[in-house]
Amino acid sequence: MGKLKPVVSILSILSLILLSSFDHEYFVSITNINLKEETKQLQIEVKLDAEDLEHIILKEIGKEVDLDKVKESDLPIIGKYLSKHLAIWVNGGSLKLELIGEELNPDGSFWCYLVANLPAVSQTIKIKNDILLPTFIQQHNIVNLKADGKVQSHTFINKHTTHTFKLDAK
Repeated sequence: MGKLKPVVSILSILSLILLSSFDHEYFVSITNINLKEETKQLQIEVKLDAEDLEHIILKEIGKEVDLDKVKESDLPIIGKYLSKHLAIWVNGGSLKLELIGEELNPDGSFWCYLVANLPAVSQTIKIKNDILLPTFIQQHNIVNLKADGKVQSHTFINKHTTHTFKLDAK
């Protein structure tokens, strides 16, 4: 029994080292889209894990960003990544997304704030959301669309990255 204790201790330490090498167990982003008819805008909030976003921007765009200290020159890089992986079409026409702000929370979540101008009448909103996919295959991107006081939600996963929301006709 005495010889088994060191082996168990070594295995325990190795297990802890291996487990600590994984940053987190879940990969989820949340996107809240608020349709504002009175201002003819979509107001968009995207919540991501900051380290995941830093990793993917470096991998995909080849630029290093430090989301702890976002510089003015980092905003176009973040905006470029988001515009490539979050696309919105209203009534069949694509919208230009504009990054207007960002915020890092103490829990490591990173919020991006975007706006897009709307056409006069909105009947359908098609969204492509493959943020952090396919690098993180287990990624789930939840989108909540609020229009006319009603909220519709959809979860985007690997290989299922588009969805069309139907809005009530006026």
